Amino acid sequence: AMSHKGDSVEESTSEFGGGVNWYPLTRPSKVYKMIPFGTFQFLMGSTETTFSPGSQSGSGDPESLNAGTVGFIVGGGLKYYTPKGYGIKFNFDLYTRGDSFAADAQSIKWVKTKSGPRLNLGFLYRF
Repeated sequence: AMSHKGDSVEESTSEFGGGVNWYPLTRPSKVYKMIPFGTFQFLMGSTETTFSPGSQSGSGDPESLNAGTVGFIVGGGLKYYTPKGYGIKFNFDLYTRGDSFAADAQSIKWVKTKSGPRLNLGFLYRF
């Protein structure tokens, strides 16, 4: 992100996690049939945010803060496969992530949250 004075914020995040899918109406191996599913995922990781002041904001060194992240994804969607293994997937989910930052230069700890809906469309191949 960049401001009109040349300030910039750069974020580098690494996440890992796991989850489960639930197929309430049919087996996930069906072909020529829409396969509805639900999903739940848990994510955790770390992030580093670096603020660099621009030339119009005055001088200053870049400041970096590290945070631990925790997130959840809850949603559902549809899959469709052909007998040759090709398929398409559509899902809609709600994503929530909280970043708990270490104390900054003024000894202030803060939490940044991100949340909202996500819509995904993908092409699949099943071996």
